[in-house]
Amino acid sequence: MFNKFKRAWKKKNQQTAAPESKAAPGYTLNDADIAHPVKIFIDGGNIHTSLLKAGGTPDNKTGTFRWYRSVGRQFNCLKDVIGDSFRPTLDDVGSRISTQWIPDDDRMVPSAFGEAGPLELDPEVA
Repeated sequence: MFNKFKRAWKKKNQQTAAPESKAAPGYTLNDADIAHPVKIFIDGGNIHTSLLKAGGTPDNKTGTFRWYRSVGRQFNCLKDVIGDSFRPTLDDVGSRISTQWIPDDDRMVPSAFGEAGPLELDPEVA
């Protein structure tokens, strides 16, 4: 999608620029001008007692994580979870845990989802 946008932008600028002058005013589109989604990952196991920790955020940007639990087609936000880590409970067995990073910079788009699961019951607890 972003490559399609870049091609359309470049095509538009080529049509408006003077064909023989390399110094003609125009716009150039750099990758930094496009909001690329950040790819988040979750470290931890698929056992319900494993600590899940999100990573992959840019070093020079700030933002917050939103955590979700999904079972089948039901997708629920875990509003009480704050920060880049989550400790599942017995309620999470059989579900997938996902997180998304929401940047504070409104020029950036939210991240892709990181996912763990489906979570299994820890045999040492059973």
